[in-house]
Amino acid sequence: MSLPDTYLKMISTVGEDGMLRLELVERPMPDPKPGQIIVRVEATPINPSDHGVMFGWADMGKAETSGAGIGAALSAPVSPSGMKAMKARINQSLPLGNEGAGTVVAAGEGEYAQSLVGKVVAVMGGACMPNTAPWTRPWRCRSTMGIRQEMAHPVSSIR
Repeated sequence: MSLPDTYLKMISTVGEDGMLRLELVERPMPDPKPGQIIVRVEATPINPSDHGVMFGWADMGKAETSGAGIGAALSAPVSPSGMKAMKARINQSLPLGNEGAGTVVAAGEGEYAQSLVGKVVAVMGGACMPNTAPWTRPWRCRSTMGIRQEMAHPVSSIR
């Protein structure tokens, strides 16, 4: 299977201007390293723990959208007290998504990684909201459940 040159990643950034910005950004597709797989993420839940990274202390009642497709973004103001609380993440682009599931589309060297090509796996550890991502520790999903059901039951999907 041929991989695209790029993949999408959803990030949240708090700028010095007091604005939080959520956007999809295009990144170069990495070559899988030994023991690593590339997963086409097909489902990922939004958990309460994702909300802090996604929205922080932004006033979502004043959020506005701009652009379309890959250029789409959501921006919301952050109060001065919210900026103090989020001081450590100013100008840092944080990836979104704690866990996800999808199909392994490529693998680096290694018997186990190669055995997963074409299989549905669950992954966790952050950055699961792009549509394709590199991983080193997947879990095989039960073949009796669909990907969306696997994400509704992430613990039960682990073998």
